Amino acid sequence: MINWYLESLQITPVKDSSLCNISFIGTPPELITRIVNTHADTFIAGDIQIRRTTAQEALNWVKTRINEQKAQLESSMQAISKYNKAHDIMSLESRQDIATQELVSLISAHSRARADRMAKQAVWDHVKNLSVDDERLFAIPGISQNLVIRELRNQFIKAREEQREERARVSAEYPRNH
Repeated sequence: MINWYLESLQITPVKDSSLCNISFIGTPPELITRIVNTHADTFIAGDIQIRRTTAQEALNWVKTRINEQKAQLESSMQAISKYNKAHDIMSLESRQDIATQELVSLISAHSRARADRMAKQAVWDHVKNLSVDDERLFAIPGISQNLVIRELRNQFIKAREEQREERARVSAEYPRNH
């Protein structure tokens, strides 16, 4: 039976392609069709399995090499870091980060100083034309909140009031004759 089967089966490759012709001599046609299709399906499944296995082996090999390279890279990076620390070497990127931080800090300090100067200039422009007797002078926050100035102002007001009282008393005792 096996000899009859092998004699009835004929597989011939198609020239210049990866195809082949499968034929089987016998009857009934439905059985022959199933036999030929089963041979084709089995061959295709086997080919796919071989390709899949080969691809998986290649993928595993690549993953292994990648992991080896990754480990080697990490080891090298640690060695470089250790060397840099031992010799007090700073990377260019670290220096640039520090320089950038310092620059941002300086710009911020400059902006604050400029804003502070402008605020003080505005107060000075307002104050320079006011006299000690002008009540608007004491409405300025920097002046009105200063305890020393407030105490001196209270003493000044008290002294002025005493001066008025003394003038009134002296004028009453010694009237002017015009």
